[in-house]
Amino acid sequence: MSKMRVYELAKELNIGSKEFMSRLEKLGIAVKSHSSSLEESDVERVRREFASDGVREVEEKRIKSTVIRRRAVRRPV
Repeated sequence: MSKMRVYELAKELNIGSKEFMSRLEKLGIAVKSHSSSLEESDVERVRREFASDGVREVEEKRIKSTVIRRRAVRRPV
């Protein structure tokens, strides 16, 4: 496998490009835009990180007209 674009990997992991780029920054991987290329070693590192971490979604449920229950739900990657 060769280099991979940021937006391609973000699409594969079902996450938005901007959020994905901020997660890459936290991992210490510098990217300038969504069309930047990632090395194969970085791609594998990101896949391992997301596989162990999982992606969280917020589930909102309206209990009453004034009460909204928000829960973080893990979604498999």
